[in-house]
Amino acid sequence: AALPPDQVAPTDPQVATKVVRDDAFPGVDARFPRGIVAQPHVEFANYVGYRPLQMDLYLHQDRASVATRPWVMWIHGGGGSRGDARQSGAFADWPAVLASLAGHGYVVASVDYRLNREARFPAQIEDVKAAIRFLRSKASDFGIDPSRVYLWGGSAGGHLAALAAVTCGVAALDPPASSGR
Repeated sequence: AALPPDQVAPTDPQVATKVVRDDAFPGVDARFPRGIVAQPHVEFANYVGYRPLQMDLYLHQDRASVATRPWVMWIHGGGGSRGDARQSGAFADWPAVLASLAGHGYVVASVDYRLNREARFPAQIEDVKAAIRFLRSKASDFGIDPSRVYLWGGSAGGHLAALAAVTCGVAALDPPASSGR
C-alpha cells in the first residue's frame, strides 16, 4: 500500500559488521555571503567519559582552487563555566560575524571546550590545543596555511588563547590522545 505523501517509507535497517561510532545523521552546511560555507559540529576530539568536542568551521567554497589561507580560531568566553562557539556578548548573530571574517580571506574555527563543571583545569587548554592539532593535521582538507594561525578569544577564551600561545612545547599541557568515536 502506498504511504501518504507526508510520510516516509521505512527502510530495512542494515546491520554493521563492526561497531559504528561515526554519526550517521546528515550534517547541514550553512551558506553565508561571499562564498562562505560553515560546517557545523566538526568533531576534533573525543575522550571517554566526556561529550565529543566540536567546532564550527567557516570556509570558502573555492578552497580547492586557491592558495591556502591563514586561519583564525575563536575561543568563547563565559568564565569557563558557560558559553559556546556560537555566541559572543553583544552580537545578535555571532556566526554571521565569523562568516564575515572568513569572507575577508581567512578560514575561521569557532571552538567549544569542556567547561569547568565538566572537567578540571587544565582540560580547557588541552582542548584548545587538541583543536589546534586537529586543524593542523587537516590543513590540506580545509585550505589552511598551518604556519599562519591566529588565536582570539573573549574573557576566558582570551585567557585560553594566551595560554596556548605561551605553552607551546609544554608537555604537561599537551592534549591526551583522542579515543575517537
